[in-house]
Amino acid sequence: MQVSCIDATGNVKWTFDSQLKEWANYIFTGKQLIIIGTNNKELSSSDCNLLWCIDIVTGKASGYDYFTSKTIASQGKN
Repeated sequence: MQVSCIDATGNVKWTFDSQLKEWANYIFTGKQLIIIGTNNKELSSSDCNLLWCIDIVTGKASGYDYFTSKTIASQGKN
């Protein structure tokens, strides 16, 4: 699933590919979009291992994989 920020004139400011087939949940804080999901086949469908935090203005994303306890490189495109 991807998310894009589009300005008032219809131009895409940035696009982010979560690399997930679906999101377990998301939260919009007004400044960030927080995405929670699963991409690990070892986990049940109710368990989540990925957390993405996306800055709404810049599209810069930072992520964390709770299964591997590692930071994930941003996949955003400006």
